[in-house]
Amino acid sequence: MPKPKSNDTSALAAKSINPDEIDWFNNQAHEWWDPNGVQHMLHDYNHLRIPWIRDGLIATNILPADAKNKPNCLEGALILDAGCGGGVLTEAIGRAKGKVVGLDCAKQLIDLAENHLAPQDDIKPYITYVCETIEEHCEKNPNKYDAVVASEVLEHIDDKAAFLECCVKALKPGGSIFITTISKTFMGWFIAKLWAEYITGIIRRGSHEFRLFITPKEVSKILKEFNCKTEKVKGVRYDFFRRRENKFQHTFYHGVAYTLQAVKEK
Repeated sequence: MPKPKSNDTSALAAKSINPDEIDWFNNQAHEWWDPNGVQHMLHDYNHLRIPWIRDGLIATNILPADAKNKPNCLEGALILDAGCGGGVLTEAIGRAKGKVVGLDCAKQLIDLAENHLAPQDDIKPYITYVCETIEEHCEKNPNKYDAVVASEVLEHIDDKAAFLECCVKALKPGGSIFITTISKTFMGWFIAKLWAEYITGIIRRGSHEFRLFITPKEVSKILKEFNCKTEKVKGVRYDFFRRRENKFQHTFYHGVAYTLQAVKEK
């Protein structure tokens, strides 16, 4: 999320927003909900992300142990999806009966997310969309959420420390921040940038900038400054040849992409 234009009056909002990133994603709004389109990997990723969030919240006693065996596995959790885009993960959280706020400052994407949600009466009560910055949101909602999810967001943010600080501010003590992103390594560049964007074309060219990638060690260091302890880091691999529900898998190697869970100290 983002670096506001010069006419933005909020000093906080100026820290993490890059207007070029907002324009980039707004321009893809019409393709966001095509499971075979430019955002198809986000759809595939849900098959890993929802169980990962569920298991992390069970491990920290936010959810009961038997949630693992329930289709409504996130029921009872209040979750912020920070940088929700068009709502692909937000809707999946709502479908698992988590109470979720989808937050993004790209208005076209929030409009798209709301329009996609509108006819879905079964999950509408669980989902709220808000178009504002994380800086604005955390000021209004301190210590509120059981979990804050920032999935495929950090690699688009200039001031990561400012963004993460605000995510933590919105988190209850004892709550978890869940992050997925790309590691700033040679293999991160080779797989996520060169291979994915230029060789196979499974991601649209120009989607990522290597300078914005970050290693899990760096993320953990930033979170520690804001009273969050990293509990788990797992690598993520993408298997081009597997069925959609198995394309993303956890692995021991986190030099390309990874998931990270950290807990806010009580």
